[in-house]
Amino acid sequence: IITLELNMKPDEPTINNRIYPKDVLLNSLNKFLEERQIPIVQHTPIDGSILVKDIIGFAKGYEIDQNNIINIEVEFINSIPEVITTFKKEGLPLPKLTIHGMGRYEDNIVTEFKLISLFLAQN
Repeated sequence: IITLELNMKPDEPTINNRIYPKDVLLNSLNKFLEERQIPIVQHTPIDGSILVKDIIGFAKGYEIDQNNIINIEVEFINSIPEVITTFKKEGLPLPKLTIHGMGRYEDNIVTEFKLISLFLAQN
């Protein structure tokens, strides 16, 4: 199991200027983890769908630290992706995870969110 950071913080604007309130984001993570494991895919889902062949691992849990950083525990299916082993070997920060889901927002504040998967961010 490897721990990877989520590339966003609750209650702060994301790269697309949306704000995911802490309760909305954590409720989505918790709901998904209660129902099943969160799939991890290597690349951004192009059309919003996740194919079983594209799943490289699963999120097993998460922790949120005092700085509001969410760290996701990831278990990879076959082996650790090359990008992660290369970054580790070079002493570089590991890639972060990005959320993939759907929801509703008003004035750039997310009011409802359903998590579909997490994917490796293209840092």
